[in-house]
Amino acid sequence: MVRNSLAVLFQTFRFRRDFLTFGMVVIRKRAKAYEMMSCYDGLLELYRITGEPSYLKSVEMAVRNIIESEINIAGSGTAYECFYHGTKYQTEPTYHTMETCVTMTWMKLCFNL
Repeated sequence: MVRNSLAVLFQTFRFRRDFLTFGMVVIRKRAKAYEMMSCYDGLLELYRITGEPSYLKSVEMAVRNIIESEINIAGSGTAYECFYHGTKYQTEPTYHTMETCVTMTWMKLCFNL
């Protein structure tokens, strides 16, 4: 039952194609980083249940993309809870960076991976 529920969730999730094809969701304006990473964490859980290798590959690709483009030297990389190419702009003045919810979700995703 859990397996079917999770499969239905990801079948109907509007970014499913991005998850499975590109390993990332195209970052849309004001998309919350912790919400997106929670979806990847859910996809990782779905992989554990189903064993579908494309789910794991998608999460690995997404994490690699986040590391390369978002995570700064302090270990997080958001402003106003959204990704903003944190690696590139880490030396620029920014406001409301590295929120706790984003950092903890990032740590949880990495731990579960």
